[in-house]
Amino acid sequence: MRKIKKIIFTFCLALFAGFSLAQAQDPNPEAFITVWEPIGTSIKYPGIGANYTIVVRDLSTNTVLKTIPDASSTLNNPFEVTGLTPGVRYAFEVVPNTTTAADFNGFRVLQGTTEAPDEEKLNLVEISQWGTIKWSYNNGLFQAFKGCKNLELTATDQPVFASNMSLTSMFEGCTSLTGAGSSISDWDTSKVRLLNYVFMGATSFNQPLNWDVTNVNNFLGAFEGASSFNQDLGSWEMTGVNGVLRSANRMFDNSGMSPENYAATLIGWANNPATASGAAGSIPFTAAGVCYDKSATAARDKLIGMGWAITDAGVCTETSVELTPDNASKFSLLKNPVQENAYFIFEPSSDGTKIIIADLSGKLIVSKPIAEGASETSISLNHLPKGVYVALHQKAQGKQSVLKLIK
Repeated sequence: MRKIKKIIFTFCLALFAGFSLAQAQDPNPEAFITVWEPIGTSIKYPGIGANYTIVVRDLSTNTVLKTIPDASSTLNNPFEVTGLTPGVRYAFEVVPNTTTAADFNGFRVLQGTTEAPDEEKLNLVEISQWGTIKWSYNNGLFQAFKGCKNLELTATDQPVFASNMSLTSMFEGCTSLTGAGSSISDWDTSKVRLLNYVFMGATSFNQPLNWDVTNVNNFLGAFEGASSFNQDLGSWEMTGVNGVLRSANRMFDNSGMSPENYAATLIGWANNPATASGAAGSIPFTAAGVCYDKSATAARDKLIGMGWAITDAGVCTETSVELTPDNASKFSLLKNPVQENAYFIFEPSSDGTKIIIADLSGKLIVSKPIAEGASETSISLNHLPKGVYVALHQKAQGKQSVLKLIK
C-alpha cells in the first residue's frame, strides 16, 4: 500500500513539476508578442486573420493565463479576450496554426475608417517581439499602432515585410515611442514602398535609421511633427521607384532636425548620383520650420536644379542670441515648469516677431516665426533634456522680452 502511495505521490509531483515548467516556459520565438495593460477587464485584440493561437501570459507571475487555439478577427471585428485584471500587464503571444498566409498577417488598432476608442489604444504598451509573421503588403502594418500614446518598442528581432509593403502611419501619434534598445535602426526595409506619416507626431522618437529606402516612392509627412527626431539621413538613397519619387512633401515639417543634420541630409542626397530627378518642381519636399547650415547651400541648389521643389526655413542666420532683455512687451508662460509643450502668451504680434528658446549660454535651440496678429503659441520641448532655458519674445525691431523657462 505504501508503495502504491509513493508511486502516486511521485507521479503527482512529476505532473506538478511539468505543469509549472510549462507555465513558466519561454515564449515561442516565432510569436508576435505585444504587451497590454488593460484599463478594464478585457482587450479587443486587433489582429487580422483566422485560426491563429493567442497565448495570454500574466507578466506579474510569468504564467500562462489562457491559451486560445482558434482565434479569428477582421479589420472591423477584433477578437475580445476577457477575464483580465485592470492594471496588470499581459503578453499576447500570437502564432498562426498553419503556414497559410490568411492565418495571421495584419494588425491595426485603427478599426476600418473609425478610430478605436482611446481606451483601447492606451491599453497597448509594448511590442516585445516580431516573430516570423509574414505581414501582408497592404493591410499588414498600415496604421498598425496609430495613436497608441503609451506604446514602446523593445523587440530586438525584425518584422518580415512583404514586397511593396506599406508602413503608412505605422507609428503615427505614438508619443511615448523611443525605440531605444530595439532593432529599428537596422530594419530590412528594402521591400517597403510607402513611408507616408510613418513617424508623424511621434514626439519622443529619435533613433538613427540605417534603412534601405531604394524602393520607397512616397515619404509624405514621414517625420512631420516628430519634434525629437534629429538624425542625419544623408545616406538614404532617395531614388524612388524606377527613378520616380512621388513626394517628400512635409517630410520634415516641424521635426527636430538641427541645422547640421538637415544640412548633412541635403548634401548626402545631392551627392548621390542615384537620387531621383525630374522636371522643374516635380518632386515636392518640405521641412517647414527647419533651417539648414550654410554648408548645404550648394547641395540644396543642386537638388532644386534636379526638379526638387524645396520649402524650408532657409539658411540659418542665427546660432546664438543676445540674452539682454528690454521687457518692452507682455510675455508669459501659461505653466512653468513645462513638460511636453511650452505655451506662450504675448501681445498681438507684428510682422517679423519670433519666439526663441536658447540655453543659458545663448546658444539657439528653437526659433519659431509668429504669424502677424497672433497672441499665443506652443512649442514642443520633447527633444530637450530637463534643465533651465531662456525664452525670448523678439520683435522685428530687435526689442525682446525674456523669461526663464524650466523643464
